[in-house]
Amino acid sequence: MFEFSEFIKSTFNTITEFIDLIAILFILWGLVKALFDYFVLRVKNKTLNSNDIKVIRCYIGSYLLLGLEIMIVADVIKTVLNQTKDDLIFLGGIVIIRTVLSYFLNKEIAEMEND
Repeated sequence: MFEFSEFIKSTFNTITEFIDLIAILFILWGLVKALFDYFVLRVKNKTLNSNDIKVIRCYIGSYLLLGLEIMIVADVIKTVLNQTKDDLIFLGGIVIIRTVLSYFLNKEIAEMEND
């Protein structure tokens, strides 16, 4: 007999996979857009000034941050579904790493925008 809890776990596992896919698509979109802007600027100017590079880095950084934050959501949902000690430790490590990355990316983006 198919249990309701198994149905819920299966459904939310599918949802978390979809959330991870969305995060990856955001990151890839930021990369594609940044590369496109880079090549357009290279064709127009032949040389790039530091402001052009800062704008492109801010753009890709913001999409990377968004993707990382979305991935944290998926990891939290996965851990709620599979509450083992190993999963909690893994989630803690992942959240710490992504939070540190997000903090420094935010800080760098803010510094570049203020320059």
